[in-house]
Amino acid sequence: MAREKTVDENSPLYGEKILFEWKAAEQAAIIHVAKYRKFLAVAIIVMSVWALLNSNFLFFIILALWGVIMIVTTDVRPRIHEFKLTETGIAVDDALYPYIDIQRFWVKQRTRNKKKVFVMRFANPVRAALSVPVPLERAEEIRRAINEYVPQSPEETGLIDFLEKLFS
Repeated sequence: MAREKTVDENSPLYGEKILFEWKAAEQAAIIHVAKYRKFLAVAIIVMSVWALLNSNFLFFIILALWGVIMIVTTDVRPRIHEFKLTETGIAVDDALYPYIDIQRFWVKQRTRNKKKVFVMRFANPVRAALSVPVPLERAEEIRRAINEYVPQSPEETGLIDFLEKLFS
């Protein structure tokens, strides 16, 4: 007979029954920029030479800082997070987001990396939305399980979503 899987006793989620469990990388917007690293480096070098020739030292410093930031951030690999859907909320690594704090959620389809992203909007308007990437093959089961606790709403798109679709 199969045992129900629960969280270990050292976790703050101790005793919670796990309905679904999966791992996913954080959003990969940085990887998209990494493809253009060489182009960015050439553009920064050309503009830096132009800034120095025109004695525009402030622009040169800004370009140098921007170049260092772009190179450092594109070298970072996305972290892998562990997601657990429990009876009381959604756990991301060791943080639990209770269903009672979530006002609604909607589904965003990511065709580029074959995932759906569930966006959770909290009742507190100051709190940022939680984006939960879900594997495509289990998305419908997970959506139904979350929908038992939190109402689903139509997708809300903002300026950031529009820009993300435009550049992806």
